[in-house]
Amino acid sequence: MGAWGAGCFENDDALDWLCDLEDSVSSDLIRETIQIAIDAPPGDDLEAPECCSALAACEMVAALSGKPPSDLPEDAKAWLEQNSAVADNAVLQLAMKAVERIRTDSELKDLWEDAESLDEWTPVVDDLASRLRVVCN
Repeated sequence: MGAWGAGCFENDDALDWLCDLEDSVSSDLIRETIQIAIDAPPGDDLEAPECCSALAACEMVAALSGKPPSDLPEDAKAWLEQNSAVADNAVLQLAMKAVERIRTDSELKDLWEDAESLDEWTPVVDDLASRLRVVCN
């Protein structure tokens, strides 16, 4: 994983995913990416690249719901301006489940823990979860 920060868009996998989203004219990729994280069997290692992409997709769900992160990349803002996608309650629920899975049971969490930097990453993921919770309630 090429990471330079704990933010959800501060790694190569998330930015590669964002490039794929830019080529898309619908929000289907967002849902599909989140679904990958949800569909991984419990106990199986949800691999870091999929986690990074899923967190980026969850950030887009939060942004579509009016709760973007403060560090939302310009490319993501441009996609939001060009697309009239709306995050319905079903995709919000999926995003919350994916964030929880990644936060508690994933290779990405383990990598941050092994690097003794979990205290940098956890608040970022917790912030995303709380922004998603606000729009679900």
